[in-house]
Amino acid sequence: MVEPNTGARPRRRRPTPPLSRAWLLAEARRHIERWLATEERLRRLLWKRVGRAQSFHGGCREDAAPLVEEVIAALRASGGIDDRGLALRWIAHLRQRGASRRRIAAKLRAKGVSALLIEEGFALCEEGPEAVKAERQAAEDYARRRRLGVHRRPPQHDRARLQKDLASMARAGFSYDLARAALEGRAEREAR
Repeated sequence: MVEPNTGARPRRRRPTPPLSRAWLLAEARRHIERWLATEERLRRLLWKRVGRAQSFHGGCREDAAPLVEEVIAALRASGGIDDRGLALRWIAHLRQRGASRRRIAAKLRAKGVSALLIEEGFALCEEGPEAVKAERQAAEDYARRRRLGVHRRPPQHDRARLQKDLASMARAGFSYDLARAALEGRAEREAR
């Protein structure tokens, strides 16, 4: 029996170049040009590239460790990697979108930012009473964007709906008192 011709040619993967510092640096720069990346995230990417090159050309992981660290150090020295700057930008952006402090910290930890840099970023962005005001405003923005509580149209004032809205606010990382104030519209009045 003759198989039908689908017209599709089999895809051939381009061979991976041999493992070298120049190739790893070029891969890292290509990644940084397209996406914001922390040092940890870039390290994971480089180890993936090392694995691909070694599966094609052979070699062991211990031989590649100095190359990966050299590339990371070179990018750090040239300013290609700046975890502190990234943390500040992400904090400002996520605050603007109505994210809670807990949600922001969790997101930054997932991206590979150290806990020390996260706390330093919060300290630089929000100091003293400004931190409380920023968290209150974030809760209000979140409730407004998700149309929770007093922002729901048409308004619903039943207990079941309030419990669902509080649960949504809790999943977003807001405390009970802050969530309750935002759902009742008090957070906006208190901010004034």
